[in-house]
Order: sequence, then structure tokens, then C-alpha cells
Amino acid sequence: MTTRAPQRYRHLLAAFAGVALPFAILVGLAQPWRIELDGWDNYYLSDYPADFAAIPKHLIIGTGCWTWTIEAYMPLDSHDAVRSQRATLHSALNATLEGTGPERFYGFGRADVDFNRHLMSIRLAVQQGDVRSIIYINNPGSLQAFTIPANAVRVLPVLAAIESDYPELADDVETYRRHLLASAGYRKGMAEQAAKPWFERLGERMSVWAWGVSRRWHGILEGLIFTPFPAHRRADDHAALLRQVQANYANPNACTAPGRGLMAADLYWIGAGGAQVWQSWLRIAAGMAARHGIAFVYYIPPHLNVPRDRYAAEFRPAFVDQVHAVLAEFPKGRVIDHAVEHGLSACDQVYDSERRFSSGYLLNYAGKLKQSRLLLAEMARAGLVAAPPERFLGRSRFEQTLPASDVPPRILSDDASEKVREELFANEEWRLSLPAAD
Repeated sequence: MTTRAPQRYRHLLAAFAGVALPFAILVGLAQPWRIELDGWDNYYLSDYPADFAAIPKHLIIGTGCWTWTIEAYMPLDSHDAVRSQRATLHSALNATLEGTGPERFYGFGRADVDFNRHLMSIRLAVQQGDVRSIIYINNPGSLQAFTIPANAVRVLPVLAAIESDYPELADDVETYRRHLLASAGYRKGMAEQAAKPWFERLGERMSVWAWGVSRRWHGILEGLIFTPFPAHRRADDHAALLRQVQANYANPNACTAPGRGLMAADLYWIGAGGAQVWQSWLRIAAGMAARHGIAFVYYIPPHLNVPRDRYAAEFRPAFVDQVHAVLAEFPKGRVIDHAVEHGLSACDQVYDSERRFSSGYLLNYAGKLKQSRLLLAEMARAGLVAAPPERFLGRSRFEQTLPASDVPPRILSDDASEKVREELFANEEWRLSLPAAD
């Protein structure tokens, strides 16, 4: 009895130390004044295992609607969306890739729509260990430079760090910074900061820092404790999602809702701050990846329900070709374009209960699985994933469990194709990307 009690206490102390020590080290290394520089506002911190740096990986960065948004399904006869982060694009990619090797896909950064936030995320992403590619997702309607005033202010030290660490990008950094400082968005951000008392600003920053530290600690702790079981947990999660998503295929609201097509071409770049801004931004992003030997993939996901000839006449020259021209400067820069002829039906998309449409870029989990197979096939052809392209030509085993659907992909006529007007235009947020004097 006298020997067992001390042993039990030692075991308890060891267990406590195993939990508390990582947290203490984390807090000691997490400098609260470096939130954007060190990524403590990264939404996905709790998803990363303890050995994240050692895992061969592909990091997905982009606006929320292209990467996670609404989850998996719209319940039968319901107009209430189900929201969580289980049905992310990277989750579907990992499910489709299973059994081909150790490489994994992870979401990275935050879901903000603006170039400033994405630049913060890309700078940190290229510094992670064993990154095979950066997959950046953004499309017309979300091409915004300085439309989030707080980010327009907070990106300045990040730009200074990029300029110092990547002198070959200094000209583009200076061009981008000059337009940023002259923008209405930056001036508004400075005014908003000045209007708050110092203790309110401090409280907001400390809250963001504490949120990030707690999420990262949660990811480390889960990785340390449950290391033998992640595959089993992921399989259970996918199985549950697939059972739930089947409701979409019996939901007349989802499968018959009107689609949306092309927005007006003169609005594609209206929030991007001008050609100098977005082209410098893209060269900075791809240039950082190039320095580290990382492939930079600009991914244009399935989202258009228009004929091929209309895509070729409008969308490709006004958007795809322009992005491709900039990335052609970088040996590992490439465009993967699945805007049309993707084969996804309205049942694979998410019915928007507020505006009553199936929008191509809001894919449910079934749609994300099909999207993942298309993306992985292109990445395999380019040698970016260690699997043959043929591995992804047929339906994955997850797709095979979905109910058959006789709903064909919807191709919209010119008359039926609603001109998209995102909040960027409805609220005239795009004007924040203009010089303040304008």
C-alpha cells in the first residue's frame, strides 16, 4: 500500500505534465504582438496534429465560399442550412486520396475574402515543413484588395517582413503597399482604430491571441493523445456525412432551384484595386512559393453552368487567361480550371434557403467529393500528388454510396443566366479599393 500510492501520484503528475507542458511551451513561444506574423488567427490551428511540420502536405488557401462555407446538405423539406466545418474541401480531398500515401491536404489561414489576409496566410504557408503545393482559390466576386479595413492596416508589418525576407519581390511589394496606403480602405481602417480607446483595442487583440493559442493547443493535445485512431475517426465522420447528404437527392428544393451563371465581365476585377495591384499581389504570392520550391496552383473550381462557347468568349479571356499570363513567369506556377464542363448537377450543390438558388461554388459534401476527384486527377497529371491520374478517373468508393440521380448538369441560356451581384457590389464595398481621393 505504501508503494502504490506514490506510484499513482507519479502517474497523475506525469499525465498532468503531459497536458500542461505543451501548453506552457506554446504560451511561452506565442508572442501576442505577432498575431498576423505568426498566424495565431489561423482558423484551422486545431486541425493540425502535433507532427504537422513533418507531414507531406498541400495547403488550401482562399475565400470561405470556395473552401468550406455551408456543410453537407439541406435537410429534406427544410430551408435551414446545416453549418459546420466537417465538409471542408480539404476533408473531401483527403477522403478521395486515401490509401495512396502519407501526403495530406489541410486548410490554412482565414476565410476572409481580401488579398491582404490571403497574403498573410501564404507567407506563413510557405514556411511550414514539407509543403508540396499551395492551392489558392479565388474567383470574380471575391477578388478584393483593400475592402476589409482592419486587414488593410494589419498587413503592413507582413509586407515589411516579405520585403526583408524576399528582396527579389521588393518592387512588387512597394507597388502593392503604395496603392494600399492610398486606398480608402486603409484610411477607413486607420480611422476605425483611432476611434477605439486603447484598452478596447488591446482586449480585441488579446482575445484573438488567446483564441489562436487555445486552438493550437487543442490540435497538439488531440494529436498526442489520440494518435493511433485518427483514420478511424475520419472514416466515421465521412460515413456520417454521406448518410446525411443523401437527403439532398430527395429534396426538390435543392435539385430544382434555379442556377446562377456569369457575372458581367466588367465587374470581375472591380474590387481588386487595379491591374497593378492584383498582378503585384499574385507575383508576391507565387514568388514566395517559388523561393521555397513549392508549386503555386491557382485553382478555378466548378461553379459555372454556362455553355462552353460562352465560357470561351467571356470568362476565359477576362479572367483565366489573365491569371495564367502572370503565373507563366514562375516555373511552378500553374492554373487548374474546372469552371465549366464539371458534370456537377444541382443536387451536388447547396440550395440557398434565403435566395432560393443552387450556386455552383457552394458545393455540398457530395459535390466536394466529385470536385476533389477532378482536382486530384489534374494534380496527378502534373506530378503534384504521388498517385497515377487513372486512380481518380472513376467514382471514389464514397461517391458510389450516394443515391443515383437523374438530374443532369444544368446549362443556362443567356436569358436564364442571372447576372451575379455579390455583396461587394450591392454595398459598394469595392470602392474601398480605390484611392481615398476618388
